[in-house]
Amino acid sequence: MPKKKGKKQKNARVRTETFWTMVDTSIVDYFQKVYDGTHSVYYLDRAADVNLDYNKTPRHCWMVRRCSDDREVPGLLSTNAYRVSLLWSVSVTSFWGHERRRQKRRDQLPLVKTKRGEHTRHRCPNEWCCNPRHFLIGTRAENEADKHFHHFLKLRDAEGTNVAFMDAFAYLCRKQRLWGFYPPL
Repeated sequence: MPKKKGKKQKNARVRTETFWTMVDTSIVDYFQKVYDGTHSVYYLDRAADVNLDYNKTPRHCWMVRRCSDDREVPGLLSTNAYRVSLLWSVSVTSFWGHERRRQKRRDQLPLVKTKRGEHTRHRCPNEWCCNPRHFLIGTRAENEADKHFHHFLKLRDAEGTNVAFMDAFAYLCRKQRLWGFYPPL
């Protein structure tokens, strides 16, 4: 491609520390610092949003924030924050509580770690959420169906909830294992 006259040609930035190039232990250590609040740039807001699911169980959405100004950070290590947190969750023995759950996610992880593999489905209505308990591993078709559910789950009534939708379609939400904006009690 010929150079344009009058403008300097910028060299492409080469990223060396990304999710796709780092070894798993480095990624886990990185997110552990964010989780513990010891990272110098980011911290984890573990109560950024609290909703009740279809069983009226409180669900806490996590958001990665910048320490300097508390702004939301959508990604870490050149990928979505939820990918980093998912890898962290299967590497930390105490997170899942039951070894069977951790092992199930660990077995599914190679399918998700590729750019064209299985999809990480969000159960909560917040696409910024990186709480590993809010993820399911599934196909692209399941993920697309979830997007349609979440479109309607994001519509709120005058009180700021979507209780009517959740009540009307509780069976389908339970079947898809999704939830919306039920207000906390």
